[in-house]
Amino acid sequence: MLELMTTGVIALFTGLISSMLGIGGGVILVPTFNLIVGLPIRKAIGTTKFLILFTSTSSALAHFRFKRIDWKIGLILEAMAIPGSIIGVQLVQILQPAVLKLILGSILIIASINMARKKRGKSSHKTRKEGILKTKMITKDGKTYEYAFSVSRIITGLLLSFIAGLVAGITGLGGGVVNVPLMNLVLDMPIHISTATSSFMIMLTTPPTAAVHAMLNHIDYLKALVAIPGILIGTQVGGKIVGKVKSTTLKRMFAALITTSAIKMIYDGATMLGAI
Repeated sequence: MLELMTTGVIALFTGLISSMLGIGGGVILVPTFNLIVGLPIRKAIGTTKFLILFTSTSSALAHFRFKRIDWKIGLILEAMAIPGSIIGVQLVQILQPAVLKLILGSILIIASINMARKKRGKSSHKTRKEGILKTKMITKDGKTYEYAFSVSRIITGLLLSFIAGLVAGITGLGGGVVNVPLMNLVLDMPIHISTATSSFMIMLTTPPTAAVHAMLNHIDYLKALVAIPGILIGTQVGGKIVGKVKSTTLKRMFAALITTSAIKMIYDGATMLGAI
């Protein structure tokens, strides 16, 4: 019973953070399911991937209502992210649990550095306006964003999107820890549009990998059923208040959380391999 209650609380917090930062929630769910709830690493990854179906869809709907999603660039990047995610989930069967822990821990460290950085690319409206795929967006709260892309940035974005999909498939993360920096720093998109579009992309990337995890019996459906209500509530609240919370404070708090989980995962993986 305590495990199920813990799962529900984790899900509510995950939904809130996921919607605000444009991630699937894997950076929270995988380590907490593995370290706190006690699921084996493959079950933690599979259950998380299943739940990301709900976090990403609910987050995308919340951002859709506020008109923050760039549908064009999201679909273009997904052309490479989906194949990457399918390849990544197959690698889960090959890699040992200890290796998975080390990979996930390393990725979480990178994610925490990104979250804690003082400068996270463009957060204002001053982005590139000359190039291809010119875009002008007016959000529900009255903000106007105009930007465009160079061909070289689009090509780089496609390559990195494939890597994001690969990471998502291997680790159970939604890919947002790569998607958001990719769009904000590489493609020079505004941060609010980046996080919203990331939620939309994760919604498209997740179904094929979740299906593979289901076939491999990597999903704990009881814990997933307990988590779903909290995720749905959290994502809707997060999508509503994201514009009112100071992003730097939230990112640093989040960075501290995932850094702690990352260090524990890397330690466990190294111990299992006999390195410690």
